[in-house]
Amino acid sequence: GPLEDVGFLARNAQTLEALQARIGGRAITSAQAMTALEQVLQCGHAGEALLWLDWKSISRVMPAARSLRYLDMRGGIGQETQRADGASMKAEIRALDSAEAVQLVIETLQAQIARILHLSAAKVDPDRSVTDLGLDSLMGMELGMAIEECF
Repeated sequence: GPLEDVGFLARNAQTLEALQARIGGRAITSAQAMTALEQVLQCGHAGEALLWLDWKSISRVMPAARSLRYLDMRGGIGQETQRADGASMKAEIRALDSAEAVQLVIETLQAQIARILHLSAAKVDPDRSVTDLGLDSLMGMELGMAIEECF
């Protein structure tokens, strides 16, 4: 997670506060990060992360945080992975012909990218790279989780 006592965030308190508000949690110290790194290296696990999250806050800005995949981390508060109208996106795609299904996927991705970048969906050109649109790595993670949630 974000480190509060060293690096860029230690020098930019306003950015740290904005990030903490966005993830709904708090930063960790470099000592906490080093302790966790030592434990991970000793256990031989890969892909570990250490951060404090307020799942209620984070799920407001990242709908994928409500998916069943994160149920254990949220303390068991579950919610089905469905569209806002309650319909399953997979079922809807299967019911469409190929061209309509592709169009639905494009529109859904445009909407998710627009939400993350705080743009209107019309401004998201499906032929442009998301990095060219301004998506950074944290936003990319959010997009990946939103895609898993939708599809």
